[in-house]
Amino acid sequence: MIVEIIFDTVCPWCYIGSRRLLKALSNRTATDIRVRWRPFILNPEIARTGMPRSAYLERKFGSLARANRILAGQVEAGAREGIHFNFSSIETAPNSTASHQLMMLAGSHGVASDFLEVIFSAYFEKGLDIGNNDILYELATQFGLASDDVLHSLQDETSLATVMAENAATHRMNITGVPCFIFNHDYAIAGAQESEILARMLDIASEGSVAEPMTMPAQKEADPNHFLVSRPS
Repeated sequence: MIVEIIFDTVCPWCYIGSRRLLKALSNRTATDIRVRWRPFILNPEIARTGMPRSAYLERKFGSLARANRILAGQVEAGAREGIHFNFSSIETAPNSTASHQLMMLAGSHGVASDFLEVIFSAYFEKGLDIGNNDILYELATQFGLASDDVLHSLQDETSLATVMAENAATHRMNITGVPCFIFNHDYAIAGAQESEILARMLDIASEGSVAEPMTMPAQKEADPNHFLVSRPS
């Protein structure tokens, strides 16, 4: 079985969802489950140098007060998964493209899930700018990826083009929010669902049957209180 996760490295619900998926997978004895992380860049309009986090939050939520109320709920949800969101430490809202280029490199070595945890923690818990190539280089090499490979991935136009092509493909897939989990190319569920729900989706995909599809309103970061079960287009 293959489980594809459509995600962005700057999406807090994706961090929560990744923890919940790994918990669901840990309760499965099957050894033939492969996980594939696919990019869905939420803010492609942000310059590669990033933008002030406060300005980004105001633009996204309308005011910092409203943003803080929403972030408080994410802090609470994250804490239940062992995530220590430290939003106040984030000064820059990054362009996430380069981090996805390194995720591709990590995936080629079979360590994408582990490396993603490093990226998520660096941004959400330590406030590091994961759009900055120097910071990404340090994170990747300290993780254990080869220095030459990291530099090549960050500078290579082919790597960039591949990420952008994947991003375009996921935006064409009738996905209404991230994270989105696709099981065996056949069944999809959007939102950072509880691990029990994701475990049930693994069972559904294995059984090859699904209940009456449910729908969710269109949105980019999927609130786990709204979800869908459907066959991806």
